[in-house]
Amino acid sequence: MNYFDPETAAKRYAKGRPYYHKIVVNKIKNKLKLEDKLDHVADIACGTGLSTIPLLDISKKITATDIAKQMLNLAPKNNKIDFIVAPAEDLPIESNSIDLITVSSGIHWLKIDEFLNEAARILKAEGWLIIYNNWFTGEMKDNSQFSTWFKEDYLKSYPSPPRNNQYDWGENNLRLHGFERLDLETFTNEIVLNKLELIQYLLTQSNIISVVEKGNNEIGEIENRLSDQLEKYFRNDNEVFTYENSILYLKLNLNFFN
Repeated sequence: MNYFDPETAAKRYAKGRPYYHKIVVNKIKNKLKLEDKLDHVADIACGTGLSTIPLLDISKKITATDIAKQMLNLAPKNNKIDFIVAPAEDLPIESNSIDLITVSSGIHWLKIDEFLNEAARILKAEGWLIIYNNWFTGEMKDNSQFSTWFKEDYLKSYPSPPRNNQYDWGENNLRLHGFERLDLETFTNEIVLNKLELIQYLLTQSNIISVVEKGNNEIGEIENRLSDQLEKYFRNDNEVFTYENSILYLKLNLNFFN
């Protein structure tokens, strides 16, 4: 099941996802010491383009792909970006043409072995594959009761659907696909949200999309339930929430294919 293809889910995603991607792109720029813009970057599993737009800071041209047509329909138009409906494992991109590939919070939905082979095909020699993730920790600053609610109520009511979280990212396995693992960078960022903004974010999670699309709950019913439950945790109009991040830097090494 593609949890992000329904039009209603795509609209909630475009509206409710926190925008943190520019932070990551700046970290990539500094890590790779990019002084000039790259010729061509690919953003895979790009969704509504939130992860794509900041790549304009480091690239002259971007090809952004996703299998969810409804998500791409909501992506911002830009003459330097081609948004294409395509699976990550079979990309309509010329071989040896891409300087850098990014995947933002989507790698766990892919057939990773097949994707890595495809990424190696389209990358130029010594090109980069950057896989990064941003996830909600369920922590509200200075309020441990919210964390208890998130773990004991929210996640039990709306458990995460199955995803590919057990992939082997070790050196030996990556070499089989032509990649060298150079770094894993982690950091924490805080985002200020009011109650409505938090609800809008939670409604974009696959946890909730799954139960809605299976017909187990109506989205309006869930929204009202969350509003009632969260009221007591918002002591102020806005509260601070913690997100964790990881950036995996992989470099294509053609010597591994010899």
